[in-house]
Amino acid sequence: MLLERESQLAALAEYLDEVRNGRGRMVLVNGPAGIGKSALVEHFASGSAARVLRGVCDGAVPARPMGPLTDIADALGPHIAEQLRGYPDVLMLNSAVLSALGEEPTILVVEDAHWADEATLDMLRYLGRRLRDAPVLILVTFRSDEIGPDHLLTLVLGDLASCATTVRLAVPALTRSAVEQWVREVGATVDVDVLFQRTEGNAFFIGELLAADTDRLPPGLRDAVLSRAARLSPPGRTVLDAVAVLGRSDADLVLATAATRPTGLEECLHGGLLVSTDRLVDFRHDLARQVIVDALSLATATDLAERALAWLDAHTCTDERLMATMAERARDADAILVHAPRAGRQAAQWGAHAEAAQHLRAAARHRSRLPDRDQAQLLEELSVECHLIGLLEEALECSRAALDLHRSAGDAPGVGVALRWCSRISWLMGRTREAHEYGNEAVRILEMIPAGEPLAMAFSNMSQLCMLAGDAAGAITWGRRAISLGTDVGADEVVMHAQTNIGTALSSSGHLDEGRALLEASLDRGLEDGAHEHTARTYNNLVTATLSDHLVVDARDYLAAGIGYCLKRDLDTWRLNMEAMAAEVDLITGDWDQALGRCRAVLETRGSSSGRATALLVLGTIGIRRGDPDATNHLDEALSLASRGRVPGVAVPVATVRAEAAWISDRPRSVQTEIDRAWQAAGETMNGWWIGALAWWSALSNGPRKASPVAPPFDLMLAGRWSEAATLWERTGDPFWHAITLAGSDDPAHARTAFELLVKLGASATLRAAAREWERRGVPVPRGRRPTPVESHGLTARELEVLHLLCEGLSNQEIAHALVLAPKTVGHHVSAVLQKLDAPSRARATARARQLGIVSPESEPPI
Repeated sequence: MLLERESQLAALAEYLDEVRNGRGRMVLVNGPAGIGKSALVEHFASGSAARVLRGVCDGAVPARPMGPLTDIADALGPHIAEQLRGYPDVLMLNSAVLSALGEEPTILVVEDAHWADEATLDMLRYLGRRLRDAPVLILVTFRSDEIGPDHLLTLVLGDLASCATTVRLAVPALTRSAVEQWVREVGATVDVDVLFQRTEGNAFFIGELLAADTDRLPPGLRDAVLSRAARLSPPGRTVLDAVAVLGRSDADLVLATAATRPTGLEECLHGGLLVSTDRLVDFRHDLARQVIVDALSLATATDLAERALAWLDAHTCTDERLMATMAERARDADAILVHAPRAGRQAAQWGAHAEAAQHLRAAARHRSRLPDRDQAQLLEELSVECHLIGLLEEALECSRAALDLHRSAGDAPGVGVALRWCSRISWLMGRTREAHEYGNEAVRILEMIPAGEPLAMAFSNMSQLCMLAGDAAGAITWGRRAISLGTDVGADEVVMHAQTNIGTALSSSGHLDEGRALLEASLDRGLEDGAHEHTARTYNNLVTATLSDHLVVDARDYLAAGIGYCLKRDLDTWRLNMEAMAAEVDLITGDWDQALGRCRAVLETRGSSSGRATALLVLGTIGIRRGDPDATNHLDEALSLASRGRVPGVAVPVATVRAEAAWISDRPRSVQTEIDRAWQAAGETMNGWWIGALAWWSALSNGPRKASPVAPPFDLMLAGRWSEAATLWERTGDPFWHAITLAGSDDPAHARTAFELLVKLGASATLRAAAREWERRGVPVPRGRRPTPVESHGLTARELEVLHLLCEGLSNQEIAHALVLAPKTVGHHVSAVLQKLDAPSRARATARARQLGIVSPESEPPI
């Protein structure tokens, strides 16, 4: 083994020792294609006494749903294999897999996770979060150069980053001395410098060029692979071509597709171009397969796929993904229309929605051969899958096409359902007017036929649209119609959906007790029925309801239960929504550093626009109060996300914080402008806390406004009853508004308490504005330590965050990702840090920060 790999092997051995002691580990082995990840893992696993299981995510498109689990299912026991053959509950299956893996010390290798389907990635996320007490070492290999910021694997890696059991292991390129050692060991007579220059230390490239066995080194990988292939006999080359078309496949299928004797396969295996494990034949590396695929003529590739499809059909193959893939490569439209929809439905059942969309899309290209009703069903299924993977434009286009087909066929129920789905997609795209138009038309059409579940769901859809728009009366009216009909026809899910809509609308319009009672009844029903998505949504809305009335203790109880519920079931979208609202609770209660940490965790992970908007709102609010110059950017992005759906739940608070920022910077006209943006919307929601905050900032800027309802603390503040208002804020547990209340008083003792509260919060910008107002009113300005941007040797709060991350060794790009900033902005901050610390380099700045005590060796960044 080359010296470069010894340190990595030693690290893996340490992790395996932890596994033997009962502590699980997931190691993310990464590096560019061909760098030697698989060789490293194979070398380590082959020398281990633990049970070794190996699953592969192959490069087939679409990918095999749960491909790696299928590879190891038999080794995990008959109960796992049996579940894979049916349509299991994925959550229960993942739990069973973890239990089976933990029966004895096990090394699980999952190869090429950059090709994994969504269901496999969900399984890895599930296992990674629950490995702590399982004697399992999971080695996941992936190509670091093939995953971008939006790749599904990148999002999973972000989810797993906070797990103490997860570590990354990067495999570097070989050095020149290592290449020279390799050449010497194989006895090759080549120019080492030329070999190293052409391969840049890539282990697979080096192996292929050395194996080409020519007088001169081939100029590149393609020439090396084709040079080896050219030396094969005609049967051997046909086998090679067949595996290139098929991908990793059974040896019998390979030989049938190649229409040749086993000697051709044996030749490829003996020459090292192909490898075989448990009768599955594959290329030694996908880079070589791709070279052969690119060299195939279209006629040859089509002919091979036709042979494969015929053999699979004759042998009653149940692998619909493979059948659909071969039908597509054979350009057999009839076979595509049979197998692609089946493969899509299987993938969807597993939660592999991107793969499902690919299969359904392949069938949709030939849909004109189907009757109108079947075409519409295919398009509707494709629309759902596109919606689930965020392709909303395509989802709406498919749904509209299905709608046209239903109309042409005179299918009123189909028209109504399609209209309701168009309504939902339109709202998600921010087209609220179209969403209401589609929704109303869906109701009109479905009311013309016998009432059933589709009409009940159309009613509930309208209820939800009204609720999201802040129209409580409309939400309640439509919701009650949905509940009445849903109860009559036994549509339990519709009833739960509508109950949640009504409960949320009541809670947000001044009827909290009634709304909470309905939401809790809906929650109980969802928990009893095992309706996971519905239950998570109801927890989410209960948090929203209690937070809107500043019931922090109740909100925390719902958050703890809701986040725990979602974590156990990997309902990450809802969990992230609630994590963002937990940051909102931290904002209220004054734990601002924890709030910042939560927000950044939400923004680094995939989630809904609602969760992102809330996190950005909290970031912006704290930033405004602390004088962070990036705060307005966070508020702008939050408003942009909220505006797509006309959501007052974010739009009103953003305008309120902007009014606060204008007061801080002493711009009274701007205060009134910002309040004008939100005044009407706040009044329509009947939320006394929003109305009160807007009225307060307006009053401070010489623009008193009358409105109702106004929450009690704000009502007392506006009446100048400072002590009573402060007492209410203290009971609520909101130190910021406690401070703002006392800052409005002319009592020096009140000013001192306000000063101390703002210092503790680090609200430097707010404190400077309060001092300005005290001076204007002739109130003695309290003296003492203040949180100003010139603390810590002149570094601002943002520059301190950047400095801490510099001390962790992060690059500008990584700092930008962590702090949700543009790389160019980070560059400016880094330059300012170096200048203020009089340091010529990042390393010197780190050392000087520790010498000055700004950063301790063990400190964490203040986020």
